[in-house]
Parts: sequence; C-alpha cells; structure tokens
Amino acid sequence: MMPFCKRSDFWLRSFSMAIAVCLIPSNGTALESDQSQPINIRADSGVIDDSAGKSTYQGNVSIDQGSLLITAELVEIYLEDRTPIRIVATGNREALAYYEQIPEPGDEPVIANASEITYLVEEEKLILKGSAKITQHDYFFAGEEIQYDISKGVINANSKSRRGQVRMTISPRDDSDP
Repeated sequence: MMPFCKRSDFWLRSFSMAIAVCLIPSNGTALESDQSQPINIRADSGVIDDSAGKSTYQGNVSIDQGSLLITAELVEIYLEDRTPIRIVATGNREALAYYEQIPEPGDEPVIANASEITYLVEEEKLILKGSAKITQHDYFFAGEEIQYDISKGVINANSKSRRGQVRMTISPRDDSDP
C-alpha cells in the first residue's frame, strides 16, 4: 500500500495533467498557448475526494491557465476516470462567479459573470445561472440563464421569469474594424 503522502502526490500530479489536457478546449476556441501553461489553483481551503471523483475548493478561489481565469467563492471539479468533466463555480452575496478567456490571438476576452457558472468540459459549454452576463467586443448579453456553446460561438439567453427580459447590446461596426 502506498503511503498517503506519496499517493496524494501521485494523485495531484495525475489530476494536474488531466486538467491540463481537458480544461482548455483544443479546437481553436481558446488560445493554443493556454494548453501548455501550468494550472494554478488558489483557495482558502481544498478537499480532494478521490473515491467520489470530486475536488472542492472554497474561499477566494482562483483558477488560471494562460488566458483562462475562473474566480468564485466555491469551485467543484467533477472527474470521471480522473478527467475533469464538469466544473461548477459559485459566487456569493458580494461577488458573482467569474469566467474570462481569450478565444483567439488578438481577440478581446470573453467575460462571463453569474451566481453559478457550470463549465461542461467535453461539450465545451458554459451554463450561466442567476444574474448571468456575458460580453465580448461590443456584444453584451444578460438574463437569468445563458448557455454559451464555446466551440460554435452560439449564445442562448433567457429570462426564466415573466418579469425579467433578456437584454442584448450589439454595437454598430466601426469602419476601422476588419
């Protein structure tokens, strides 16, 4: 039987490699250089439950890899065969969960905020729930729920209530834009 510290070190190395391979989409929807960058996770506390296939980070959580940045009060990473399949970032009363990533070299970053941000890694989708907002360039979308298909660049927003409405702002193209 492997001692706990060695077993834990092995698992953390395996986990980091799995995140490095799977966290960033590989089909050109994120900077290719992001994939070769180290993953940095900072939090006030963290629990890795290998048997449940889940790691939980709480308190001022920040995850970055290249141009990717996720911040939240709570981040849960769900694994299947030690490969991340779903990342759930939850904000608190003071701050919403935050996602930022540059999709292509020279592009403005995609920035998203919501009470809860779910990143479906294999499907390359973001699901934003609660006070959801997403922006890039001069485009702005807001609603109670927004689904963003990263690989296709498709945004689907809805209000989920009779009182709220989806808000969108699409600015006119500047003559100097390519």
